[in-house]
Amino acid sequence: MDEFDLIHQYFKYPSGQNSKVEIGVGDDAAVLTVAAGQSLVVCADTMVSGVHFFPATLPSNLGYKLAMVNLSDLAAMGAKPIWATLCLTLPEPDETWLESFSNGLYEALDSYDVALVGGDTTKGPMTLTLQLGGELEVGQAIKRSGARLGDSVWVSGELGVAAYALSLLGDNNSGDVIETAKLDGLQEYLERPEARIDLGLALVGIASSCIDVSDGLFADAAHICQASKVGIDLKLDCLPLHPSVVEHIAPEKALDCAVTGGDDYELLFTVGPDKQQVLFEISSRLGISVTKIGSVTNTGLVRCFNDNVDVSAEYAGKSGFIHFT
Repeated sequence: MDEFDLIHQYFKYPSGQNSKVEIGVGDDAAVLTVAAGQSLVVCADTMVSGVHFFPATLPSNLGYKLAMVNLSDLAAMGAKPIWATLCLTLPEPDETWLESFSNGLYEALDSYDVALVGGDTTKGPMTLTLQLGGELEVGQAIKRSGARLGDSVWVSGELGVAAYALSLLGDNNSGDVIETAKLDGLQEYLERPEARIDLGLALVGIASSCIDVSDGLFADAAHICQASKVGIDLKLDCLPLHPSVVEHIAPEKALDCAVTGGDDYELLFTVGPDKQQVLFEISSRLGISVTKIGSVTNTGLVRCFNDNVDVSAEYAGKSGFIHFT
């Protein structure tokens, strides 16, 4: 099987009723349209075997997660996803692997009517890259730089379960640990996250800033602080910890998973005092929980408090996952 057979068999998928795609897979480039009054929003993520996932991870889960981590970036900006491009580097074209991977990828993309419109395939160490494009009204993007003094800090869903699952699986050099770990369904939180697209769309005009929790709550809160030139005080006793984390490990370890673990792909955002009632209505309408976990300050840094005690020193140096460090 060469690269053209691979593309035709597994990734030349009808774009359905997606009117934004003039020309998709099959030509030298895709031709896309953007509606009048809309801005194009583009993001990309790469997943490398042994760095972002275990080699034994189910390929369907790899395809699903690759799409969802990109969808999560668009959710954080308040954008509607439209199209995707895929760059796939594989040691060999394993047809069983490709069928499973493509099924997982399309499962995630189809859930938001996203069309795969192109990409590239090459031979080499397994590396998976997806680029996603979306739209939002001109000037309406939710940026990291909009947090203001007096805003409250919120997070969607529950935290810590992906990091807890990863800890059960062992370090990234373990080859067959996935097959032997007893995870009781927790592995799905790590390998099949759900992007908060509907919440992100609803937060346009409501949230003053937003980021998705990928590197860890502490690290991602620091990104908002840096962009907005503010500080954030986190109340750790208010964090919405996943019940499985609380049930199985000590409280301090549960907090570590939630504060520094990452891979939750929940939305961390700030809201002004005049928007909180609208936020409650959004949460109720979408059936997505949101929790107030802190406030915006003028300190210029992230501080952590537990029962009103400053425990920031315990998290110094635990800045989440950073490449090249």
